[in-house]
Amino acid sequence: MDNMFPQENSLSKKMVNTSAVADTGACVCCSGTDLIRELGIDRSALFKTNMELSAANKKMMTVLGCIQVLISARKIDKNMSETLHTMLYVVDELKEVFLRREDLTELKMIPDTFPLAPVIPSVGPVHAVDEKVADCGCLRRTIAPDPPGLPLAATENNRQALRQY
Repeated sequence: MDNMFPQENSLSKKMVNTSAVADTGACVCCSGTDLIRELGIDRSALFKTNMELSAANKKMMTVLGCIQVLISARKIDKNMSETLHTMLYVVDELKEVFLRREDLTELKMIPDTFPLAPVIPSVGPVHAVDEKVADCGCLRRTIAPDPPGLPLAATENNRQALRQY
């Protein structure tokens, strides 16, 4: 039967490190054939599908099949995120891996509220301890003082004395 899931012994247990495109407009997680080659998976092991995919330019792509994969992402602290199960569609025309919005959300790469910005709780007013220094360590800004007054009246007779002052 053409639409039977592949036998477990034909699947790969190999792990591959690769980069991926975070594509919030993608409807599925997909990659080209290079990734399944790296994983040691033969095309014949792919689950048959009648999924039709088109690129952003509306050009139809050739979906060879799909397979369930486990993915995780490297976090800022260099640790790995929790593992996510997702269906990976293998597309003949692709050279990169594309992660869909739902996968990016589950991997905590984008907020659940995307495309809206998340609500960040207010921390309340911040008070400086030193009146001359702000919390960041910079000198506080102050209003410039009034310019000093002149020691003599600004008249033609006092011009030379004011220049010397």
